[in-house]
Amino acid sequence: MTEFDPKKEKKYKRTLDLIRAKYEFYEADVSEDDWIFEKDSIEDIICASIEILDKKIQKVLSEQDNLFGGMSYGLPDESSKTFINKEIKELKKEKKALEESLKKYLEEGSKNPKFCDFILKKKNDLNIVNPADIYKPVLMTRKTYHNVITIYDYKPSFETCVQFIFSLKLNMEESTEMLRLAGLAFSESEYHRIVKFYVENKEYNFDDLNKSLLDNNIKPIGNCK
Repeated sequence: MTEFDPKKEKKYKRTLDLIRAKYEFYEADVSEDDWIFEKDSIEDIICASIEILDKKIQKVLSEQDNLFGGMSYGLPDESSKTFINKEIKELKKEKKALEESLKKYLEEGSKNPKFCDFILKKKNDLNIVNPADIYKPVLMTRKTYHNVITIYDYKPSFETCVQFIFSLKLNMEESTEMLRLAGLAFSESEYHRIVKFYVENKEYNFDDLNKSLLDNNIKPIGNCK
């Protein structure tokens, strides 16, 4: 990669600082359930996720009973009812998706390892206890990490794969295999060649990667909207 001039370096740093600040703002209050990712198997993680959703559903149903139960200050308005019913519906939909994912994993997992198996194995091989140590340094949202681990046939984007490559410090062989499991592969595009340069040289500084992307007029990775 070419040397950055001081003016560009300063400009890129401001851009990346802003991206990271936005990321920290949006991700500030969504990691209370990270303990589920400390489990050693995909099956246990999905089961724990279902258990958490069950508790959330019961909590909302309890709140609904309290709200609709004839309070002294009057009945709830229609907007409150609609909001609660929508929340319950979304939680049940998410739970059903996880149950289907668990069923697929139990039926096919041992015979047909998927992307999630690769990521969890690498996490365990590296003895990474806190999952935030994987997704936060590379500006990956917790939701994306959760989907990768709990949705058995989840297909991540190339950007998500790059984030895992840098957070787990994968070599070229491992990176190629991980991309294959995602149904992807390196191409000869400028974007992919920049990523390959860092991987081949075992340079895993995520900010340096993003500076190189910016220097080539490519959108940086992890750009929270």
